[in-house]
Amino acid sequence: MIVVCKNHLKNTAISCHFSKLVLSKDFSLLCEELIELYKKYYVINPEQEAYRDAFYCLIAQEEGAQKGLKKSVSM
Repeated sequence: MIVVCKNHLKNTAISCHFSKLVLSKDFSLLCEELIELYKKYYVINPEQEAYRDAFYCLIAQEEGAQKGLKKSVSM
């Protein structure tokens, strides 16, 4: 018998969504730009910080766009 996590479908959808984000050209360009800035200003672990900040930025941008759509639909 195959046992599947009860959140399997949700987790699969989330991981698919996240992989699309981090493999996007926008993410790559932003991350590279942030790495350069962070190295210039001597941030500790510039690659890790840049990755985290670029990821957060794109998620926040998506969330803002979704909220904007909901507002325009409800008007």
